[in-house]
Amino acid sequence: MTTCVARRRAFLGAALAACLVVGTAGCGRYAEGAEVTVLTPPPVAAGHPPGTVTLPMGTEVGVAVKKVQDTIAANGGVVLVTVDNAADASNVGATVPANTVVIGGAAATGLPMLRTSQQAAAALPERYLVHQTATGAVQLLYNGPDYVAVVSGVVDLAATTPFAQSVTRIADQSTGTVGNQKSAPLIGVSPTGFLKVAESNASVPATVARLTTEVKSAGEAVVASQDLATGSGKDGPALRATTSILVGIPLLTSPLVTAAPTFGLELPLRFVVYLDDKNVTQVGYVDVGVLAVRHGLKADDPNVVKLAAECDRLAKIATG
Repeated sequence: MTTCVARRRAFLGAALAACLVVGTAGCGRYAEGAEVTVLTPPPVAAGHPPGTVTLPMGTEVGVAVKKVQDTIAANGGVVLVTVDNAADASNVGATVPANTVVIGGAAATGLPMLRTSQQAAAALPERYLVHQTATGAVQLLYNGPDYVAVVSGVVDLAATTPFAQSVTRIADQSTGTVGNQKSAPLIGVSPTGFLKVAESNASVPATVARLTTEVKSAGEAVVASQDLATGSGKDGPALRATTSILVGIPLLTSPLVTAAPTFGLELPLRFVVYLDDKNVTQVGYVDVGVLAVRHGLKADDPNVVKLAAECDRLAKIATG
């Protein structure tokens, strides 16, 4: 056990130290303050985005989705939201094979990571994508715990282990799989290339209100919202004000899911509004270019550029 823990600590430390920044230029800065203007997409194995784990789940999508939902609940977790990306695509005139993401888990397993880095709010709770391949096979695709740890900037095993154990247990029980699950290599994955951050001129509640109002005004959807700070001090230090908002933009995201079905794992898009350690409100949002490259798409693809521009626009409105 000691050897396994030491290896995981060394792996996470090396991944963070490497800081292989991959993304697109845009407004704002990255979470650790780095400005990025020139980026090179890494090689990606089709259907195996860096840091993901893929497991078989039979041939019935509905059965597989229900199994994931039930397993999350059986392990003391809550399903935050289930999103049918194929249905959303159909509503805007696109055709996508069965593609549903279940987001959820036990809040307590992610709290240690959130206490270490509020950036983790953009990667929690875990996402489980149930999708159907061209052959009809149903697969479960999820972010490996080490990927979540790296993009969150958290390498402390005391903080990451509860989450890692929970995610692995839910995935294994959902699929009936046992053994050590291996994720696709963390090519191009780093904490500096995941989240873009912009400073707000208002409080966290006011900034959240501006963001949600603009999303709705644009005909988009606030799919879910979580106040992560309330109740967080029960078994440890309370979080500073932190709210996670999941935003659905099917008109712009469906072309990406059509081109790369695994991109459904990244939906809905994530915005995190939080009070930092200097008592300044920040808006963090995932870099669409980085996400696209992770799934084998080009950062300068017109559809990627459009979606990235919309996220930048929403962030600008939210921050004032």
